[in-house]
Amino acid sequence: MRPILVIAFFTVPFVFSQSDMDLRIHGFVSQGYVQSNSYDYLVERSQEGSFEFTELALNFFARPAPKLSVGIQIFARDLGHEGNNEPVIDWAVADYRWRDSLGFRLGKVKAPLGFYNKGRDADILRPSVFLPQGVYAEDFRDITLAYQGAGIYGLLGKGALEYELYVGTTNLDENLRVFRDLFAQFGLPFQDPSFHIDILYGTALRWSPPLEGLSLGTSMVRANAHLEDRGSPIALHMDGIEILSFSLEYLFERWIASAEYSSIELPVENATPGLELPPFPDFKPEAWYVQLAWQARDKLQLSYQYDVSYSSKTDRDGERFILAGLPGYLAWQKDNVLAVRYDLSSHITLKAEGRLISGAARAIIDYTDSSLDKNWSFYAAKASFNF
Repeated sequence: MRPILVIAFFTVPFVFSQSDMDLRIHGFVSQGYVQSNSYDYLVERSQEGSFEFTELALNFFARPAPKLSVGIQIFARDLGHEGNNEPVIDWAVADYRWRDSLGFRLGKVKAPLGFYNKGRDADILRPSVFLPQGVYAEDFRDITLAYQGAGIYGLLGKGALEYELYVGTTNLDENLRVFRDLFAQFGLPFQDPSFHIDILYGTALRWSPPLEGLSLGTSMVRANAHLEDRGSPIALHMDGIEILSFSLEYLFERWIASAEYSSIELPVENATPGLELPPFPDFKPEAWYVQLAWQARDKLQLSYQYDVSYSSKTDRDGERFILAGLPGYLAWQKDNVLAVRYDLSSHITLKAEGRLISGAARAIIDYTDSSLDKNWSFYAAKASFNF
């Protein structure tokens, strides 16, 4: 993959520059710091304080024809064990907007999950260091960011209703932490997992009602997948995976209020011939948040976020953990987040946030540790340069 990315990095701008195609080049680089107590969170060594929080991207846009645009973004990040600064093609898309009511997209396209998934990597689009983790979990980023396939989109009702429909698949790094953590909970001795999504399809709607500044939306994606272990005979089928979300945003004067709800269905079926496996836990994560951001000054923004996550909506009190001799609060997590953002210039953004947390559903847990805490804290700071 890396030789392909190097070739793309050097040849894309050269090809675009050979004709008058309105070439635009943008990108960003950011460096952050995270610190937590009681648990590691997002980064495996966050209790010690960690600078393993880096992002950089370079993207190219061009218009070869009046209704056609093409673009590509090369992206790398380091978030603990995730990414390790390996460059990837984040998205690469051809977009033909035939008319306002109907357009077509092909390639690796950002998925319209919730209101903020498409812009989740752009610091200038959000007030806090991290998006609400219940709905936009960083360990799910590579799973939910983009699909490879085709879609249609457009505006209806004089622009009041925005829609998007798509179908495709996605390629994933099989060493993602979410896979490791998920199947560790199942007690399965996976050695060399191979994960493949057969097909996925999704829809998204965003409606702007007559009340100025208000937007309402919903999105859904369904997929069929299977997982095999190349080091053992274990095979699992996951048919009917579903991610569903409902969103609200309201802009008024210098305030932005937002709220979203998300739920995930992940049915797991043993497809291993002749091998009995333990029953799988009911894995149905659920999350919601509310957020209020205030533009206190031209360059200063303050925000508050209340973010709630459950490991499973059928066990919000953690009975499964209690039966296993563990605290019930490992099944849920409730974050109170205060954040400050300061735009040093139009290109440089500084941010800091503090989280007072109850529960530990999203923490990196060592289940052999006898000193688990219900209440804990997490802090993050980040500087970004955008061009």
